[in-house]
Amino acid sequence: MLTYGNLPRTARIVVSQGLLNQLGDDEIATIYALGLGQIHRWDFFVMSLVLLVTLPFYELYQRASAWGNNGQQPIWRWTATGLSCVCYGIWCLLTGTALLNSRFRLDYSDRHAAEITGNPNGLIRALLK
Repeated sequence: MLTYGNLPRTARIVVSQGLLNQLGDDEIATIYALGLGQIHRWDFFVMSLVLLVTLPFYELYQRASAWGNNGQQPIWRWTATGLSCVCYGIWCLLTGTALLNSRFRLDYSDRHAAEITGNPNGLIRALLK
């Protein structure tokens, strides 16, 4: 299952045909409720925004690292090393908070799906399959 979009009214929940074939009706309902929980909390937007912000820092880190490794003069090598360290630190900080948000996102979505359907066992069975 995948939830994507930029606004709740344009959000989409994608479920594969194989998943639909393997799950029962109550399990399919909990999977869709899981996606609705992510849409309700704007998690898809937050995770997309985090990715949009973190990727330039990682790209800058990679380029500065390569520049520092290929540099001939020590002053430029140290400058590139310092820049790559700062970019990598920012990337780690942003990625770490994104991972924490992702963990909370899953907890909330699981709880939301269980409350909507009233069947937490259906969610557990669907996740195990």
